[in-house]
Amino acid sequence: MTQETLDIVNARVKDADRFVTDDILDLAEKITLAELLECKPCLPETLSLLSNITRFHTVFERSEKEQDVVNRVMEVHNLFPKAANNIAFDVVNTLKQARRQRIELGRKDELSIPKPAVERAVPQILPSKQMAQQLDAEKARAAVKFFLNCKTKLGEQTFTFQECCAAVLKRHLDNNRYRWHDADLVVTTPDQPKWKQSVSSALGFFSDKETVSFVHRRNLWMIIPL
Repeated sequence: MTQETLDIVNARVKDADRFVTDDILDLAEKITLAELLECKPCLPETLSLLSNITRFHTVFERSEKEQDVVNRVMEVHNLFPKAANNIAFDVVNTLKQARRQRIELGRKDELSIPKPAVERAVPQILPSKQMAQQLDAEKARAAVKFFLNCKTKLGEQTFTFQECCAAVLKRHLDNNRYRWHDADLVVTTPDQPKWKQSVSSALGFFSDKETVSFVHRRNLWMIIPL
């Protein structure tokens, strides 16, 4: 992306920012990200939004406070498997194509009747979290080993990659006490941040040690009994 394009993008964002008034922000504060994810009409666009923020946030000029918001958004995005994002993009693209073809998709039933507004508590704005250490190869292997030991103690032999990632995230960020190191959030493959690549490499390490094995036909990892 050229500098000229970056300048144009950031200038247009500043133009749009002028329309974000206090009364709009007051109303928006009553809508949480959790509510958008729980709401089926909002879910596809919300997942698409999270994915696009993760992919393109470096394009925009941003303050430290704004970067903290982006980091928390990416933490949520990284918990979703790639399949969820693919479904969201398929739905969004289908709707766009239908609109272009002038196909009416609206349902004229009771769902279209506005519901009474529900008073909700304004979410508390939490202070910025401290950044965790980068998840290097040694830390990733230690976290994966801890996860494998826990599974073995529970008598469970199989697990998914996403299950392992969720356990590593919980351990490395100390139950959400810390936020990811910026380097771990860099997207190295499509919709795959670097920390997940580190988890994948750690599983590969234990596979070479014949501690685990990937079962392709079941799309599962299996712990090899000693």
